[in-house]
Amino acid sequence: MLKSQKLRVLSVKMGNNKINICKELKNNEIRLKKMSIYLLKEDLNDRDFEFFIFIDPDNPNYGNPFLNELFNAINKNTNFLYPEHKEELIAWLDTKSNDSALTPLNWVKIAIERYPYRVIVVTNRKLPSIPEFIRKRVCFLEKKEFIKIYKKNDFIFDLYSIWIRHLLKNTNFPLETFILYFKEDNEPVSLNRYIPETVPNIFDLNADKGEPYNNKIIIKISFNTNKIEYLDTLSCDENCKCLFFSRHDSFYFLDNNNKVSCLCSDLDPKIEDRFIYAEAYSGQLSYYNQLINATENIGDYKSKLFMLKYIENTLLLIGICDERFQEWWASKGNNEEARLFQMGLMPLYIDNVNKYGQYDLKNGSFYGVLNINRKKNVIDIKFPKIKGQKSNKVENKKLRKLWLQKRKDIDILIIHQAILADWQKGRQNSPGLTRKILELKNKIPFIVVTSGRGKPDNLPNGVKFLSLSNLENCKVNDYFEKITLLRPILKSFMEGKKK
Repeated sequence: MLKSQKLRVLSVKMGNNKINICKELKNNEIRLKKMSIYLLKEDLNDRDFEFFIFIDPDNPNYGNPFLNELFNAINKNTNFLYPEHKEELIAWLDTKSNDSALTPLNWVKIAIERYPYRVIVVTNRKLPSIPEFIRKRVCFLEKKEFIKIYKKNDFIFDLYSIWIRHLLKNTNFPLETFILYFKEDNEPVSLNRYIPETVPNIFDLNADKGEPYNNKIIIKISFNTNKIEYLDTLSCDENCKCLFFSRHDSFYFLDNNNKVSCLCSDLDPKIEDRFIYAEAYSGQLSYYNQLINATENIGDYKSKLFMLKYIENTLLLIGICDERFQEWWASKGNNEEARLFQMGLMPLYIDNVNKYGQYDLKNGSFYGVLNINRKKNVIDIKFPKIKGQKSNKVENKKLRKLWLQKRKDIDILIIHQAILADWQKGRQNSPGLTRKILELKNKIPFIVVTSGRGKPDNLPNGVKFLSLSNLENCKVNDYFEKITLLRPILKSFMEGKKK
């Protein structure tokens, strides 16, 4: 199977049935393989795929056991379709057969980790209200839409577009278009590569033509048409959201008095409200040249994929509960913290700052407290106090807006192994930790454990592991490489094995 930097394998999971959609796929198997798309008749141990697609058969008797139990959980049934699934969950929780925690939904929360991060289910079933965990983890696609796209040469591009629309549904954004707005310094140091002064003007096309320096690059990506194009000016409609990129500065910044100002103060307020993400970038970042190449060659296939993965990166909110990250964050000023916060990234505290050896931010800003000892997990996002002002509602609103429409949750929780070990010192054993994970997954679909001592032997069921070095390598002075952090995290979900 193909394993390369370009594109890993897509798997289409098929039942042993003879419905038309599977026949069509089988008849096009050679062409699909050339696109790194593989048809599987049974679950394999190797899960090194970017997507895993289940084709739901018309006859459920032909369906995959995981898929059938998934629908069983969606229907909120308490009885298992397969006795072996209940036995698995009993073993994972080390409990008795009459435990109320033995539900198909809890089994799905753990068993889904056998599959890659991007799971798509192609079905025509009328689905009721889907449990929040499944709604966030699984993308459901109608068969007619799948048939429409799989014959196209840009099938992979379409799949990423579908996955991003799935993420957007979870953010309540009714949109089909993104604007990527790159603002440069007001001096001739654009996104283009540096050209020394000693190079003759003939090699500097803008200088040769006498064209004025353009300090903005605006790229429009439409998921309705799968079209990527340059724009001369920034203009947005109701179904459009904007992502902001600038060298060294973010969309909003804090001055010495903690007053919030906008880097693009000349924007129409209606357009300003369209921005949902901001990132300050620097030549120090490992993906800087890749970002340049993508903006310069938007018609290139690799550039398209990079853009889509970058949008995926912007839509995933990450909370990190690790004392070393908390300490690094606390060493930054309010403006640097605000800049990182606008990327959908922040430190989290479990319960409160005085437990589990967590590093106290003291008077720091932009952090969350995750309460997990209640029926509902709530993340309380803190904001800076604006000194010398009676009210900071306006300032909060501006910064809060860039936390993806004031969401009160996160998508990925990174938690240090020492906290899990601390839980085990009391009445919590390894199955008890698994119950904690199941509780967290009611709100947070992806749980990742990190440690600097290697992968623990007693890692709870339902989580993935991330080496602390992967987290540490993303801290670049006052910058943080969020997209670089996501790569090993998403890869860990591509390494799921059958238990």
